[in-house]
Amino acid sequence: IILGLNVCILITAGFLFGFEASLYSIVFQFVSTEAIKTFHTNDHQITMFIVTNKADQIEKMLYVKTKHGSTRISAKGSYKHEDRTMLYSVISENELSIAMDSIMTIDPNAFVNVTHSMAIKGKFYQEPLD
Repeated sequence: IILGLNVCILITAGFLFGFEASLYSIVFQFVSTEAIKTFHTNDHQITMFIVTNKADQIEKMLYVKTKHGSTRISAKGSYKHEDRTMLYSVISENELSIAMDSIMTIDPNAFVNVTHSMAIKGKFYQEPLD
């Protein structure tokens, strides 16, 4: 929304003062907006569904490395009909690579589904900004 409003203002300025400077400003606005979206991931939460046979170890690791808990859900695989444990956890997007690497180290056979969370209500630990 802000980028669109800035583009309208800069196009108007282009008609009044010339398009060359206006075009550079539009490019700058786009690049800076994309950079902010790319690097500012602390406020974005993701949901992880982890199907594993090593739930105890993964639960502990998630808490130690991300300060987030998880919910255990009993599950049964439809292919082999074996009992499994599914862990449900919400973490910050910037913690995803650490969590995924650690999960695969603990259980290389784990199945992990990651989705973006639209809204979170309730207790969610967020690392304080320095």
